[in-house]
Amino acid sequence: MKKQLIFLFLIGAVGLLLGSCSGSSGTIYGRWAYVPGKSTDLVTWRYRVPEVVIQKENNSVAIVWNWIRRKKVAFKDSLAFVPDGAPSKISVTSPIWPENWYMGVLSKTNATKEISGKWKHPNKELLVTKKQTVEISQGETEITTNYSYSLGAKGQMLTVTEKRSSRPTSVRYVFKRIE
Repeated sequence: MKKQLIFLFLIGAVGLLLGSCSGSSGTIYGRWAYVPGKSTDLVTWRYRVPEVVIQKENNSVAIVWNWIRRKKVAFKDSLAFVPDGAPSKISVTSPIWPENWYMGVLSKTNATKEISGKWKHPNKELLVTKKQTVEISQGETEITTNYSYSLGAKGQMLTVTEKRSSRPTSVRYVFKRIE
């Protein structure tokens, strides 16, 4: 009887420990470090490495992309929106378009970018659409980028798939959770 009680107590303690350690690991919320070996290989990313922070703020989701160079944030791109709500409009203040900074494509300053999103699976998979005007050598054009933020089965990996209207193939970013 005493051994059974100890066994039941240990099982309960392990269950509580696992539940308390998981924190936000059951959701996409958190801070994420880039895993280049599992991501689409683009040589230029070796010079600016993305880190993603996803937070819940009331009814909104805030996503911050930190582009890191030499262990410092070289550029920060953030957006916030209400899932399944009206699109957010964010004023563009910098010509740097971080997803494509190396190709000579610039964000059009004093314009707005439009962000919308919806949950495919609440707190596990988020679909985001961004529309913005960019400047290229031939003039201005509107680019639509669709992102899928998808949490891995164990909650420790995040895959972001980016499909842009100006690119025939998608780009895959893989991140691991930073505890």
